[in-house]
Formats: sequence, C-alpha cells, structure tokens
Amino acid sequence: LTVNILEDLENKEKKFISLKLKNNNLLEIFLELIESIIDEVKLENDKSIIINLIIKKIHVWIKFFKREKFESLSEEEIRGLMGELLFIKKFSTNKDGFKKNIHNWKGCENGLHDFDFKEIKAEVKTFAKSGVIHISYAEQLDINKYKEIYLICFNLLKDNGTFSLNELVAEIKSKIDKDL
Repeated sequence: LTVNILEDLENKEKKFISLKLKNNNLLEIFLELIESIIDEVKLENDKSIIINLIIKKIHVWIKFFKREKFESLSEEEIRGLMGELLFIKKFSTNKDGFKKNIHNWKGCENGLHDFDFKEIKAEVKTFAKSGVIHISYAEQLDINKYKEIYLICFNLLKDNGTFSLNELVAEIKSKIDKDL
C-alpha cells in the first residue's frame, strides 16, 4: 500500500488522498480497508476531521498488518484503556447499559471520540500525578459542532495491587452476556 497526498491541479485548495494497492493478491483486504474508511467518514463534513479519521484508520490497519513481534501496551496506553473501561463500568447500570456503552465505544477503534452515541459524544481522559490531560485533536472537543459533548477525566495513580487492567476486564465480562 502506498499513501500519497496530491494537489488538485485544477483547484489548488483541494487535495486528494491516494491509496494505491501494490499487490493485486490483496485486493479483497484492500477493498475492506476502503470500505472501513468510507464508513468512518461518511457522516462527517469537516475536511480536517475527515483527513484525520482517514489517517488514523490507515495507521490502525498498518499496525495490524505489521510483522513485528507484539509487545505489551505502553503505560500511557494502559492508562487510556483503563479510563475507557472505567467509563463503561461506571456508566452502565445493567446488561443493556453495558451493551449500549460497548457498542458505542469507538476509542478501541481509534475513533475521533471515545464514545459516540449519535448526538452525544464522550471523550475519556486519564491523568496521573501531574493532573495534566492531553487532547489529541482540537476537534474532539468542538462544542460548536457537537451539541452534547462530555469530557470525563479519571485520575489513575500507580498503586501496587489496588486493581489491574485484567481485573477490570474480568469485572466487566462478568456483567455482560457471553455473546457480547
């Protein structure tokens, strides 16, 4: 796969993202990539958000197909995942709530927002001792574009044995249907 950003020769204000398949034996997978990109951006109108979503989606696929040995998540990635799982846990009152929150969880897919409930968006951030949170894209918290958007912050400190990522996953799994 080659990815290029090209200028429109007729209109300098426009650009194209060119995705070129190098090996026709991978056409079926390539078409799935294109379909997933279209699904990701089809309801979006803001050009800068669309470009960011396309780039993020391509990075997810590249990461998936890399032939490197899988290494564990970084401490920051673990903290981010724990924040999203804590959101699911704390804002789910019953099995239907868990199901709804898990189905609307987009952070695991590198979506623009961690949780996308159509009209309502939720961005979950975690922080350690410093109390500083990082916003990846300003569009994530654009209150002019999104009528209802929430920023949920969890202070997670490393504390030997209070709870672990595995325990949090097991606790959520115990509260949902096995087929979910």
